[in-house]
Amino acid sequence: MKPKIGHGDKGRTSIIGCNLSKTSPLVSLIGSLDELNSFIGFSRSLLYSNEDSRFRDLDGIMKEIQTHIFLISSELVGAKLKSRITKKEVEWIENVIDKLEKEIKPITCFVYPSGSVPASSLQVARAVCRRVERKAFKFSKRERIIRSEILAYLNRLSDLLFTLARVVNNRLNFDEEFWKSEN
Repeated sequence: MKPKIGHGDKGRTSIIGCNLSKTSPLVSLIGSLDELNSFIGFSRSLLYSNEDSRFRDLDGIMKEIQTHIFLISSELVGAKLKSRITKKEVEWIENVIDKLEKEIKPITCFVYPSGSVPASSLQVARAVCRRVERKAFKFSKRERIIRSEILAYLNRLSDLLFTLARVVNNRLNFDEEFWKSEN
């Protein structure tokens, strides 16, 4: 599919057949979801650059997340979908977190979002996910078109991205740095 060059020059954009103002809150939310999906893809590419089988399972998890983000974006613009984000996907995230947390130490304070390059990219994705979540909640208060399962999914997703970053650092033998308040 060839992009339609120049059609958005007047402040409008088409998303799956919808023609919307580029300043609309929905376009902003969809754009942020795209940004999140892109950061997750970037993180996947950083893990693949290692050509290390230790990350094959994480790549599968991140690809599944990207699929879910496409589902959310498509639903928000009114696409007719055969599948949607449900409680099952929220539970999937919770189960993945539970499984991955067995690899890392419990934490009792803030962890600096740093370490290896792939883990740091996942921390950026986590922060972007939190922004997406805030936009989604704000939009849902105005428009009420965002189902509660999507809001729960986005909330759990940022936790999963944080856990993935910690697991990547652990698998690459990067020590985590902990921030402790001086109070």
